[in-house]
Amino acid sequence: MAVRYSSKNTLGFFHRLMRTIFWGMFVAYLTVRLCGEFLLGPWTYPFYLSLCTPEAGSVGTTADASLPVPASIAEMESLERFTFTIGGDVLKWDAVTLDGKRYYPIELESGEKVLALINKNALTPLQEAGQYRLPVGQWVPWPDTEESVRPYYETLYTTLDHYIDMVSGATPLVDERSYSSWLGDVLGLTAMIAVLLLHRIIGVRRGKFAPAFFPSRDPLLAQNDLELFAASTYAIWSHTFFEGWPLMGGVHKNRKALASIKSGLADQWGIATREEGLAQVNLLTDKSDSQSLPMDAAWDLCRATQLLGMMYLTGLIDREEMDAGYRKACLAIQRLFRSWEELAEGYLAGYESWCLRHYGSQASQMAASRRRVYERLKAEPYGPYAVAWDISLALGPDISTDESRAELKRLMKFYVVRD
Repeated sequence: MAVRYSSKNTLGFFHRLMRTIFWGMFVAYLTVRLCGEFLLGPWTYPFYLSLCTPEAGSVGTTADASLPVPASIAEMESLERFTFTIGGDVLKWDAVTLDGKRYYPIELESGEKVLALINKNALTPLQEAGQYRLPVGQWVPWPDTEESVRPYYETLYTTLDHYIDMVSGATPLVDERSYSSWLGDVLGLTAMIAVLLLHRIIGVRRGKFAPAFFPSRDPLLAQNDLELFAASTYAIWSHTFFEGWPLMGGVHKNRKALASIKSGLADQWGIATREEGLAQVNLLTDKSDSQSLPMDAAWDLCRATQLLGMMYLTGLIDREEMDAGYRKACLAIQRLFRSWEELAEGYLAGYESWCLRHYGSQASQMAASRRRVYERLKAEPYGPYAVAWDISLALGPDISTDESRAELKRLMKFYVVRD
């Protein structure tokens, strides 16, 4: 069963939600929508007309006066294209709904009555008030109608085997204003979606939050066995305060976390520059060999790797410098200790000793809290202490990619984002 490690802010909106929605998505929608409606709409409307206007003379298009007007069904059958003149009252009140479509009755000179499907956008007003020339039509077979409806209408019309098609091939056109409004809405919504996607993509690449669908591609996750091992050395600290293992520095670069880490570097360590940070890391690493007590060495070395992760998150060092520092400290850890348990017990003892010097009576309670974190991590089957203790910590071009990532590949297949 996969272990779900914490990676808060999964969707990228854990922090500054309203600012992201308003200044990002809403402003993008409003700006692009207005540009689309008032600038692009009028400019592209002629292209829309050229693409959507069917060929003149095709069924459903505007008919001219030269088109024949049949007097009977038999005459319609002999004509390829034709039209009719009809009163506006018929088009307004006499519609018949069949199979979900609105048909209009037409009475021929012969007295025969038929139904027509009419494209109202192609009507031509005539000089006589209330009269219209219908679009180009053709006499076509009617698909099967509902059996419950057909018998009733068969008594009203001459035939329901055919009808007059005055729609096929005609694309209903909209006026420029409606077209521009529609274009603005489409472009505005597209802009909102684009802002959302860019927010996620850029945020993930900058380490602000975890990927939503492919958690193993998080750039703040360990990228080789050395980084995986190093993240385990300060897993107790990172899970105490932040999201935890196996993120570099233990947390994503959201504003609150970065402010906390920068404050810790400045106030607790007096670190404000790259040089000051590396000097402190080298001091902690170099003196570990001379420490008389294992707990002091464990405490110093785990804090050295912790500092490297913190400095990387805040941009004081790059990843290569972080890995170089990791390698030096982690080789010392492997040399001085024989297992994760021995290192963790030394670290916890060193922490309790540090708490006694700084917090007095609260030391035992603080130490107990971190021990509970350690016990929980130790119980995880694919957690920080499942990393092989004796893995190779070598770096450089002489080490193959597969060899330097063997342990990483073994454990990261069980890594998933915890919601």
